[in-house]
Amino acid sequence: MPEKRILVTGSAGAMGRVVSAGLVQKGYFVRGLDRTATPSELGLAESMVGSITDPDAMQAATEGMDVMVHLAANADETDDFLTGHLQPNIVGLYQAVESARLQKVERLILASSIMVVWGAGVTERFITLDDEVGPTCHYALTKLYAELMAKLYAKEYGHSTIAFRLGWLPRTEEHCDRLAAAPEFQSVYLSAGDAVRGFACAVESQTPQVGDSAVLFLTSKRIGDNGVDLSQTKAVIGYEPQDKWPQNLSPHLRPRE
Repeated sequence: MPEKRILVTGSAGAMGRVVSAGLVQKGYFVRGLDRTATPSELGLAESMVGSITDPDAMQAATEGMDVMVHLAANADETDDFLTGHLQPNIVGLYQAVESARLQKVERLILASSIMVVWGAGVTERFITLDDEVGPTCHYALTKLYAELMAKLYAKEYGHSTIAFRLGWLPRTEEHCDRLAAAPEFQSVYLSAGDAVRGFACAVESQTPQVGDSAVLFLTSKRIGDNGVDLSQTKAVIGYEPQDKWPQNLSPHLRPRE
């Protein structure tokens, strides 16, 4: 039985449900935190209701944890920054990582997004970590902030941190329709199975060591000539994708051919 105790913020969300349930199935102690109750059928050891912007809720959630998987955020690219993104994606991020610092959580795994390189042409060409970023919305800018926060807390406070540039894990049937209709999007697909594999690798990997950080892409297998370079993800945490579009969609979505 794995010994690490993991906090997943945003555990009632689309990505949170997938990752939380997958880590539970791998035998981890998983505590969830979300503004709404995490479904009991996911089997979490503990489920807390609270906001990531509330420092008391975050302190309680991080107490006794070895790893924090921070997924809670507003992922709506069209929302206004001040009313939609500032509190959850900036203030909430700060409260989360600061609570992890105070509670001495060793590893922080923060959610960035493929959106930080969307404007660099990820749907048209192959993108590596050495390429310039290309955010096209305020949501993507908040994810770049998360990457910098991960580096800061590793260097200044001695955490081991990973910021995952997550691929597109469809949340709705409409998302699946868009992926099915646009082959250029399919190389940035992230299946439910590969999401769990990626986060499990990040939990278990011996690298980055304390004081070090890594920004890594996390997607399923590329289909076309575009997409992202996963070689560093394999080198740092040992992740290799097993799925490609449309394999292993989230359980609440109907399978696609």
